[in-house]
Amino acid sequence: MPRTPSQVWIHFISANLEGKAVYSCKYCAKTYVKNATKMQQHIAKCPKFSQSSKQATPDKSSSASIRCENDSDSDTLSSAPGHSGIGGLLDSMDERSQKNADECFARAVYATGSPLMLTANVYWKRFLNVLRPAYTPPSSHALSTHLLDREFNRVQAKVKQTVDKADCISIISDGWSNVRGQGIIKYIVTSPQLIFYKSTDTKDNRHTGSYIADELKAVIGDLGPEKVCALVTDNAANMKVAWAHVKETYPHITTIGCAAHALNRLLEDIMALNTMNTLYKTAKQVVKYVKGKQVASAIYLSKQKGKNRNATLKLPSITRWGGVVIMYDSLLEGKPR
Repeated sequence: MPRTPSQVWIHFISANLEGKAVYSCKYCAKTYVKNATKMQQHIAKCPKFSQSSKQATPDKSSSASIRCENDSDSDTLSSAPGHSGIGGLLDSMDERSQKNADECFARAVYATGSPLMLTANVYWKRFLNVLRPAYTPPSSHALSTHLLDREFNRVQAKVKQTVDKADCISIISDGWSNVRGQGIIKYIVTSPQLIFYKSTDTKDNRHTGSYIADELKAVIGDLGPEKVCALVTDNAANMKVAWAHVKETYPHITTIGCAAHALNRLLEDIMALNTMNTLYKTAKQVVKYVKGKQVASAIYLSKQKGKNRNATLKLPSITRWGGVVIMYDSLLEGKPR
């Protein structure tokens, strides 16, 4: 459906100035090119705008009763409906307020992992328009460029401030592969508050002890060697080699193996026992069968519902032994009693 025309045009007279279309305010003769936002802001502040018209404007309490109209299930709507009447015209935002609102909106998008195309959705447009008619949400391009850069710089400055104030910090480092198969190493600082410091793409570099040590020493150098008192990594052989390199350069730093990783390795050894391995394979086979067969899955869920249970079978993860325990618990929870 077509966009509802803005009511601002009734307060301006169109004219042609040197071959260019311009619009003059009926009350003070101030001239604008075709820009409804600036014209709307002008009317809100125009000193000669009739007081009778302003008195006819609904107050804030009445505007709170505005409802989302034209509710439609169609996704073909191209824009949110604007507010009719003078009330919508008098709502305006100065540059500082607009900037602050954009930053808050962007931070909410980044923190929740929401899609950057959120503001292109007609229902979000309508919702924001009802809350604040004068507010124009940022585009997906703005969210992915200068607003993202601004938020990144803000967070980096806050991290630096926290590190600078700390008398003693520790570094926690771990590596993994992302969804694209790229090798990533992350660095977390404790002051003792946990702070995500940064992550690096290792590209085509092998995760040798020497390479990891160089990366760790670079981070230690950035943070300030005199502040770093401990380094925590997993217990892999390449990490132990890296520890030796780090301690050679910074003897005062204590290197510590990850307790969770040590426990995980211990449980891996236990799971390698024949009895435990057989139990694990049998349990996993049962779960995969029920979850993979449509009829078996439907019967299982029906029986659980009949017993007022919400038990669901869970497969273990491939990296942590805790997933095996969760699988066993799901089987015991769904077992007939």
